[in-house]
Amino acid sequence: KNGLMNWYIQVGIQLPNNSMRHILKKYAETIVILFKYTYCIHWGDFFSFLFGAVTSIKTINSIHLYLLILETMDEEIVDRSIYREEPEIRLNRSIKNKMRNECAKDISTSFLEILRMKHPEMTNFGLKVLKTYIEWTDINYYITADYGNIFMEMTNDMELRAATCEVLSEICLKGMDSLSKLNMLKDLKFVELISSLRFDSSMDIVFARSVADLCNSVAMQLLETGRNTRESHPNESITAFQMLQSLQPLLMRILDDFEISVSNQVIDYFMDYCKYLGTDKELHQQSEKILLDISHLLRKRATFEQWYKFDPLLQTDREASFDIYRSNLFKCFSTISRINPGMVKSWLEPQILQAVNEPQQSHFTTIEVLLELHLAAISALPAQSTDPKDPYFSRIFIQLIESKIVIQFPHPTVLYIFLKIISTSFSLCSQFKNLIPQLLQYFSSNLGIRCQTAYVQQKASYVFTKFMQSHYSDCFQYVDMIYDSIKELLQFHFDNYRQVEEYDRSFKNTVYLFEVIALVLSVREVNDQKRLQILQQITNPMIYSIQNILNDTSVLALDTEDQPRVQKFVEHHILALSELTVALQHSNNGQTLCKQVFDFLDQVVLPKFQNSIHVRQGIKTYMKRLVQVISSHNVMQFIPNTIEKLVQFSHSPRMLREALDLLKPLIGKVSKHEQLRQQLSSFINTCCLPTFMERIPQILKDPEYAQSGPQQEELFREHMLLHNDWLKFILSMLSSKLHFNIENNVTFDIIAHTLFDAFCSHQRHFVPPALQSLIQLYSLFPQRTEHHLQQFGPHIFILHPLIHWDFGDAKTMFSFMELIKLFEVRQRITQITLLDSLKPIIASHFGNQPPIPLLQAFDTSLPFNQYTKPGTTKFYQRKAMQALTFLKRIQKSMPR
Repeated sequence: KNGLMNWYIQVGIQLPNNSMRHILKKYAETIVILFKYTYCIHWGDFFSFLFGAVTSIKTINSIHLYLLILETMDEEIVDRSIYREEPEIRLNRSIKNKMRNECAKDISTSFLEILRMKHPEMTNFGLKVLKTYIEWTDINYYITADYGNIFMEMTNDMELRAATCEVLSEICLKGMDSLSKLNMLKDLKFVELISSLRFDSSMDIVFARSVADLCNSVAMQLLETGRNTRESHPNESITAFQMLQSLQPLLMRILDDFEISVSNQVIDYFMDYCKYLGTDKELHQQSEKILLDISHLLRKRATFEQWYKFDPLLQTDREASFDIYRSNLFKCFSTISRINPGMVKSWLEPQILQAVNEPQQSHFTTIEVLLELHLAAISALPAQSTDPKDPYFSRIFIQLIESKIVIQFPHPTVLYIFLKIISTSFSLCSQFKNLIPQLLQYFSSNLGIRCQTAYVQQKASYVFTKFMQSHYSDCFQYVDMIYDSIKELLQFHFDNYRQVEEYDRSFKNTVYLFEVIALVLSVREVNDQKRLQILQQITNPMIYSIQNILNDTSVLALDTEDQPRVQKFVEHHILALSELTVALQHSNNGQTLCKQVFDFLDQVVLPKFQNSIHVRQGIKTYMKRLVQVISSHNVMQFIPNTIEKLVQFSHSPRMLREALDLLKPLIGKVSKHEQLRQQLSSFINTCCLPTFMERIPQILKDPEYAQSGPQQEELFREHMLLHNDWLKFILSMLSSKLHFNIENNVTFDIIAHTLFDAFCSHQRHFVPPALQSLIQLYSLFPQRTEHHLQQFGPHIFILHPLIHWDFGDAKTMFSFMELIKLFEVRQRITQITLLDSLKPIIASHFGNQPPIPLLQAFDTSLPFNQYTKPGTTKFYQRKAMQALTFLKRIQKSMPR
């Protein structure tokens, strides 16, 4: 300690040396760390020495080092942005409390002396450090007359005024009660001080930004104080609002400043101020004029400037900042729209209509900002904007569509905002159906999905799809027009030199068109012959395109593991065809088309790409989509053959999971049809189950998959997912009354083991369905149940996962009651009680120690009691009593 302090004095006497600055910072960090762990116990005179040294030496080096120590102290002890453990938090809290009690006032005095030096560098540094201490020390030390005078002086100093404004803003934001805050603002004459400041953002943007921030802070505090004291201290509230009113012209001037970083400082205030005007009934009449003035400024400042670069490739941080700034302006206008919608409509409508009706007198930036303001009003008033009876929104929407304003102003920004307005006004199209043809023409034109600007094209694609999802039943009469307008876009072109990522982007920009035409064709009123004709015209070229690629061996040879171009090309075709399946839901003659596609996938595509993840994924998607829309009989006619091939070609966990995943929707589809259910059961037992029984258990037992670790993380994940999907498949089979063709104990054991493993797992959501399915399996095959129960049945009651069961859950409780019932049935048949089975297992596993998991699970009968209370149905009461009685018998037999 002495050595560090002596070094402080030696360095302080020396002349300033810029090369020593980094050493001084390291010194400050070292002494603060020592201070942190010794101040409260051994170094109570730290500040006495420090104040004495800086007072006696008074050199630039000494002051600089002193401020460095205070700055580092704040970083190490106070700064909340740094994560700290609880012991360190307690230590820091005790240090701050000790400093508040012993030296905070002296620190504030030292700051005042440094400020009086008027040394540009040291005073600015002092102001920077001072700002951090205001936050956690007594504010009264910094709002004295001496501080007020020095602050007033420094706001007139060109080199000190910006930092001074930042300190004043921090003082203004200091937490205190409303009356104290108002008195402080009056005593320090904040309003007079701010009003006297002269700033020009073109000359000194840093100072202008500081003044704007200070003005915003003072205005926010006055507004909050005026609102909080309105009922309890009306005179003080009036004073606060009078002070705020005197600042209003300056605030409006700042909002109108051409420099966006300056103007942006006061937007938060104006949003709060507008909200206040909406709640103050006494100010209602004059508030409308204020809101109009603010709206005019918002429109002016949100208009694109000449310097703005619209090309995304040429944009810089300045454009990004302006975009954020505009977003804040429109949020402010949304607030105004919610407060006074009538005023907004009457102000905005004539401006939009004038720009629409007299386009030659307007610039695209004018119409763009008006549309943005209109969209802000829509977002603020969603209920009114979708009400066809609202004269404003419906009138503006009709005018925008019928005037073809985007043809007059085809700038991308106008096209983009126009699309956003359409997307929020879909409900109006149902009332004004005469607009639909114009919208459809717009979507498919070079102003929509054919636009050369990427972000407009993507937005048009999205809006077109959403519009069709909402209004496809109103568009079926235009099916020929829609198809003719997009048919040449329903194509994918193969290019040897394109990267896979480019294929994916191109596919995303095209696939929505397949959904659009499919939605229109799915309407029941569409002529079935026309529907199939259009689908055939789309499908045939796609099949032909894939066939050409497959016949070209030179192209197939280009595929690599990193760039599987051909595989992605084929996958995209199949995924596009899957989008068309929705068109078949009301078709009576779609079997021919389905058979054509399935034959092609079965006989051509799948044998060629049997190990391709991408192609298999595309086929899986197509089949799952088709299952949803075609009849159960057609499902069983087309899909099983393809599934059989997928199962045969499945060797890895992922491929087996795909095959299992395909069977689940099929099971659900036929579950209500006895004949089809038997047909599917026969198919699964004959064509799928043998492969599953051979390959899945082998993979699940493979130590390469079962081990976890950094090297096997992906393998372990595949192992876990396969186990889960295999379990879900078994559960769906049993719950859908599909019969397993179990010919021997080995097959039975594989299925029973899977269920038993899930029952014993830590994944609690698997326990009830696994137990129910296990009981169901035992019930379906009673002749094989005894074999399994003798081996594994009693283990159910002693395995540790049992303690994780939620016996407050009725589903779990009833599952357990069913299990007990099963053992009682077994006892009647075999005369072997569960207790007789349990005793040797308990003895071998636990000796004389009680089976802790069982005791923890069953020592309380509270869960069962909730089902034996009066008011519960007799069925549940009887089951609960049986289970409770059975458990008590088990407990009595347990060693204690």
